[in-house]
Amino acid sequence: MAASIFYEIISFCLLFSGFLPATRAQNLDLSFAENHSCNERCQKLVNVGTSWEATQHVSINDPFYSPTGILPAQPGQLIDVEEVTNLTNYTVPSGLTMSRFTYTTSDVNGTVLPASAYILWPYMNAQESTKFNVVAWAHGTSGVYAPCAPSNYQNLQYDFQVPFALALDGYAVVAPDYAGLGVGRDTHGNIIPHLWALGTAQANDLAYAISSARLAFPDNVSNDFVVMGHSQGGGVAWAFAQRQAQTPICGYRGAVAVAPAINILAQLHAVRANPVSFTLEQALLSLRAIASVNVTFPGYNFAGASTLGRQREEVLGEVEGCLPTNSLLLSDIHPLTSLVKANWTSDPTVQAWGALAETGGKTFKGPLLVLASEADSTTLIRFVREAVDQTCNTAVLGDEDLEFVSFEGLEHFPLIQGARGLWRRWIEDRLRHGEKESEKGCRKKRVSGFRVQDTKISVMPNWLLSVPGVTEAWKAAL
Repeated sequence: MAASIFYEIISFCLLFSGFLPATRAQNLDLSFAENHSCNERCQKLVNVGTSWEATQHVSINDPFYSPTGILPAQPGQLIDVEEVTNLTNYTVPSGLTMSRFTYTTSDVNGTVLPASAYILWPYMNAQESTKFNVVAWAHGTSGVYAPCAPSNYQNLQYDFQVPFALALDGYAVVAPDYAGLGVGRDTHGNIIPHLWALGTAQANDLAYAISSARLAFPDNVSNDFVVMGHSQGGGVAWAFAQRQAQTPICGYRGAVAVAPAINILAQLHAVRANPVSFTLEQALLSLRAIASVNVTFPGYNFAGASTLGRQREEVLGEVEGCLPTNSLLLSDIHPLTSLVKANWTSDPTVQAWGALAETGGKTFKGPLLVLASEADSTTLIRFVREAVDQTCNTAVLGDEDLEFVSFEGLEHFPLIQGARGLWRRWIEDRLRHGEKESEKGCRKKRVSGFRVQDTKISVMPNWLLSVPGVTEAWKAAL
């Protein structure tokens, strides 16, 4: 997002913060805020963010996300199934229906954990079968705390960009929240940390959500599936393709990685060395990475963050803020480089985390479609291209199929929309037209957009969905 536009938004938020309803933002104790260098302006930004998030959550303290009793000992087992989800507070299009379930997954250490997921069901099956082909959807960063689960967002986080669009095309969309999101504690009351950007962990969440969905709905879920993800989820989709080479799940037809967050540590090292490149997005990613190192290696103790950076992280945790609040909370920091230490990426513990988070240059099961944009300011195409080259130029490729498509002029989220015709046909070829014979090896191409210089430029989508109140339903006639 261009800086000028972002700071106009901040000014608007501060101006109208007094008109926002009372929400859990008031849980930010004044003395806590002051002890964490969060002045009145900072507190208003937190209030704006958490108030907005509260309007977008479907429910608060939903018992669905608090499984009880003894967990199954193995990952990929059902805990509970909500066969029909009440859609009153969702923006899910008419005709589609939804289910939610909790299940067991495992983290990078093999620890079995409870997790949550949803299934978005189509109105009809284009293949005239009782079983729907599946797209397993890996979402991008929504936050790192329990309230940030996409299944508890009115629009399921990605709305018509992906899950609504796929279900309207006739696919059952199986979508994990990821461990630590949704189900925030285990049955003993212990907090489940979200291992942000560790694709191997979220690939497990995705794999076990697929197997659990089959157990929950054996008469409705086909074995045939494609994996798709964006941003953090794009890295998950690629990590899933790598997992598939080692621990295959039957019915796999390929993976689509859109703007994948891979080799994230190399990217963060490069941008920290250049203050001009250290944008709000990169500052946020840096603190997310430092926090992820901290939960992966608890002895790290936020060593890469400055005192101010650590304090802002602790404020975020105090209110369990999600991505919107996280963005606002960093928006009044100048310079942004003051949030992290200069050489934080060189720390041996951080390097060990980076090795766990690295994707690409490894054996994978194709076909794999990788989409990236030259104008993406969040996941920089240089590092996606390096991962593609590492994979294509080594023996790990074997006889697999990797297709890399670069796009001109599209930002982080608009890439999904601009490339929709391509990834939609790619999925249809593999799920509707039988097991399409893939071309072996690596293929690369570039797409130049039509009149791309005249389109709206924004990092985020340039629309918002909301559930109209009874007295506002007339607005939908527009």
